[in-house]
Amino acid sequence: MKPSKVVLPCYCLLHSLLCATVTNSLSNTPIQNKQQIQKVAIVGSGIAGLSLAHALENSPSLSQEQTPIQATLYDSRPSLDFQAGAGVQLNGGMTVLKMINPQVQRAVADASLPLTKIETRAKPWFDTTDEKFSSLLKIELEKCIRKQGGTIEESLIVDDEVMVYTIMRGALQEALLDTLPADIRKKRMNFSKTVIDITGKEDGAYVTFQDGTTDGPFDLVVGCDGVNSAVKQYIANGSIKPDGKGEQTLYSGIRIQYAVQDNVVVVDDDDHPSDATLHQYFGDGAYSLAGIYGNGPNRSTTKAAYLIYPDEDYIGPFRKQSDKVDQLPSSSSSSSSSSSSLSKTEDDENTDWSQDNRVGTGDAMLEEIQACGVPSDEVGPIIQDSNRFFELGVYFHSPFHRWSRQVPNSRSYCTLGGDAAHAMPPFLGQGSNQAIQDAYCLAAQLYAYNDNNNNDNLFQDYLKRYERIRWKPTASISLKAFLLGYLESSKGLIGKFRDTFFRTCGILGIAENIYFGAAVPAVVEEEKEGETTT
Repeated sequence: MKPSKVVLPCYCLLHSLLCATVTNSLSNTPIQNKQQIQKVAIVGSGIAGLSLAHALENSPSLSQEQTPIQATLYDSRPSLDFQAGAGVQLNGGMTVLKMINPQVQRAVADASLPLTKIETRAKPWFDTTDEKFSSLLKIELEKCIRKQGGTIEESLIVDDEVMVYTIMRGALQEALLDTLPADIRKKRMNFSKTVIDITGKEDGAYVTFQDGTTDGPFDLVVGCDGVNSAVKQYIANGSIKPDGKGEQTLYSGIRIQYAVQDNVVVVDDDDHPSDATLHQYFGDGAYSLAGIYGNGPNRSTTKAAYLIYPDEDYIGPFRKQSDKVDQLPSSSSSSSSSSSSLSKTEDDENTDWSQDNRVGTGDAMLEEIQACGVPSDEVGPIIQDSNRFFELGVYFHSPFHRWSRQVPNSRSYCTLGGDAAHAMPPFLGQGSNQAIQDAYCLAAQLYAYNDNNNNDNLFQDYLKRYERIRWKPTASISLKAFLLGYLESSKGLIGKFRDTFFRTCGILGIAENIYFGAAVPAVVEEEKEGETTT
């Protein structure tokens, strides 16, 4: 029997009301987003942000036949300061850069120096010896990589190139910026943009800045804005408070002073270094690191010396003296200081290696080295000849936090990369490497989602997969670096144990396993028995 002309309109009206009710009841549940990811806002233009921009718009291997995903970058600084920051090691990150785009990797390699050797030395236990230091371990990198074989050799020697380099952070940023597509550099690089809010509308997410402007819509907002990430705060709390950036940041109780000697004088071509060695020196209650770093193609190299020591007001991450005010890390940019020493003040606090506060001279650094008995034959001259000095406290994130959040009233999401996702102590030299790996892994998941856009998978499933792939390696490296920082800066009997431990680890090859284990890239999901990787 056919419905009457009166019943049919009533039925249609009832059906529409039911559909609307069901739709409203699902408004707080994840939306099955069938829309392609086309526009991504990247907050922060450090190593993580620039690498992600490459992975989204400048990686034929990732985009393949798809239309590249458009990236727009925002940074709170007025410009990129290529003279800020210290030296970094690149290893697994270089391998992944080559996966993103071989031309970008080549540009970074040309700005770097191949790292060939790492040596650890210590203050002699007894004053009766004429030796200035005793050797604990030596890692000849290419030889050790080939000896390890397997995944380590396959990951760190690519096309017969050993993927281990040293480079100044500013030079790395410059190389990544210069190789970006011109359209990004000229039209979609935005400075003096401090994020204060993220809101959603039907067409996507909108980002509001301190200068009163709002930009959007975006399908995804990625926080690559460092240890004090505003986007991380939004993901955790659903809002951004001006004074809330340090709420999830933990102070390690370890401090770093470092000196940078720019424009190392080269007498002739024979004196120009073709590779780099890093020397680590253990003292009593502190240790130092000295090395030479690439500073861009056709430029003089840079030397840097570091002193790592425990904060006298803390035992580990716990306050020792309760009458002093805790110092939260600053997210401000690299303002200079006229301080005459490396004194510890709130203005000097900064945990972002790309946004350091500069301080006056290296006198206090030399005094600390002498007091701790750190062998200074190599470190001392670098400090004396340096023209830039910095100090910072080492902060980190607990790994137990969420990485993504849906923006209300929209189909869009926010997620994290680099230090915003997993700020870690720098004692395994993995911060920049892990940021580059985040960029590749996230971009791969976005393109996989777009490629499989007609199935029933939710966009959030791909973000969860990105987090699942990257969480385990970054959490493991953070824990190891955290423990190493305390062990390497120990004193007294624990310091003696440290020296014995490192000597034994060098003999047994344990030190190599720890170093290379952190260096091997982890950007795809581990295969389970009977399954293939996604």
